[in-house]
Amino acid sequence: MQANAYQAPSANLEVESVYCRQCGSRITATAQTCSNCNANQNLNPRSKITAGLLALFLGGLGFHRFYLGQWWGLFYLLFWGTGIPSLISLIEAIVFFCTSEQKWNAKYGRTKGSAWLIGLAGGFAMLVMIGFLAATAIPAYQQYVERAKAAQASMQQQTESQARQQ
Repeated sequence: MQANAYQAPSANLEVESVYCRQCGSRITATAQTCSNCNANQNLNPRSKITAGLLALFLGGLGFHRFYLGQWWGLFYLLFWGTGIPSLISLIEAIVFFCTSEQKWNAKYGRTKGSAWLIGLAGGFAMLVMIGFLAATAIPAYQQYVERAKAAQASMQQQTESQARQQ
């Protein structure tokens, strides 16, 4: 038997079985509980109701993505002013509520630590940006109002002087 030197190497990278965290018996990798001792294998479960409610009420800011441990909730913060993240999160909330428990646990049941720290940092950065915008917009608006009042007063004086001349 001759080996083909140009054949790409292959290996089965899917883990088919793991060991129970409680008793050490061999179980399938996707098992939520051990068949031997009934110990829960899901260390960091995420509630789909909580994720759905966060998507519904605070989804425009990406809070549901931070809850699920996904860093890309920052994009929701960046585009928050456009309203697009709010629309997307409304659709995501419906999807979250309609997902079966089995599919939910398979997808989000074993997430690593959440990204609340990134969310807080992003929220703080957003508050700083809003502060800068307010610091520039409020004085500009105040100057606009003063100029508008001055222009209105000069227009009123011109109309009064024209009325006197006639």
